[in-house]
Amino acid sequence: MGGAAEEIRYANKVWAYQNRIDWRLAARVVLRMAELWPGARVLDFGCGPGRFSHMLHESGCDVVGADVSEAMLQMALPMTSPGLKFVKLDPKVGFDYDSEFDFIFCLHVLGHVGDLHDTIEQFRRALRPNGKVLVVTPNLLHTMLRKPIDWMTGYKPDPTIKHRFTCAQLAQIMAHHGFEKEQSCSWGGRFLFAYPLFIARFTVSKD
Repeated sequence: MGGAAEEIRYANKVWAYQNRIDWRLAARVVLRMAELWPGARVLDFGCGPGRFSHMLHESGCDVVGADVSEAMLQMALPMTSPGLKFVKLDPKVGFDYDSEFDFIFCLHVLGHVGDLHDTIEQFRRALRPNGKVLVVTPNLLHTMLRKPIDWMTGYKPDPTIKHRFTCAQLAQIMAHHGFEKEQSCSWGGRFLFAYPLFIARFTVSKD
């Protein structure tokens, strides 16, 4: 991003977004889909200002929130407590965990990573047997259908999103790295026959 001031501006934007009722409702859907249990070890990858990490902790999980943004983490750190900690990621290195987590949550983040395949491989290594990844990400089909309307209205999609997929495309990518899709649903206000987001749960393949 363009320096500390831009990073702080973006962090404030995310904080405001996570105050919205639609974000809170989607977060509740993700929690229900996860089927968490008390004491589950959880990584909130790209935790931002920490609101969802806090929700996970309130659900009884042992949570690590991780983000590359210092501004985001400064907002999250006051929520630190036993069973909830925040760590800074090096975007060039990622994270180095080995069979440590039962769940990894990746909400509105997977499209922003630099090396998509390396990130998913890191997820695979970080998960315990039968571990799960839950993803919320923009739906490519919705983006494509809206292009003419967006062009006419001057709306520009978030330029920081490097990767966009349909749910089926992401399932193929995840399968290449040893994951199976267990469940998915669409979310948000529908345009024609496509929704702006999808939520998907993947588990480590037993093969």
